[in-house]
Amino acid sequence: MKCAFYRPEEINVEEFNNIVNGLKKDLAAMESGRVTKEETIQYLRELLPQARFLDHTPDMCFFGLDEPQHMPSDMRVEYFYKPTYLAAAMLMHACVTYPGILALTPMPCGKHLRLVMKRAEAQNDQIAHSA
Repeated sequence: MKCAFYRPEEINVEEFNNIVNGLKKDLAAMESGRVTKEETIQYLRELLPQARFLDHTPDMCFFGLDEPQHMPSDMRVEYFYKPTYLAAAMLMHACVTYPGILALTPMPCGKHLRLVMKRAEAQNDQIAHSA
């Protein structure tokens, strides 16, 4: 499965919508179980290097389609936050479905994201052991 995320050279609402819809479809495919572990790893290897840091918040990375200061607030929700939420959902799903998967993928977002995802994996393990 090819990663749907990329940043177009120019702002184009139709293209932005296609990217967000592609991310939604990719997440749905992952959640349905139609995507193998190997495909998930490859997807994350394509997705994660595209994360960007915000200058004023270097501990956080995002998957916005353009810089937030270049977007009005309504566009920011659709094309900055929503792609980030979808990417985060894919990461969380991968961690829950394939514990330890982060060791097999690059983490360009630094220590912060790795710590957050490790905490999520640990919480998942606790829930699984208590059930």
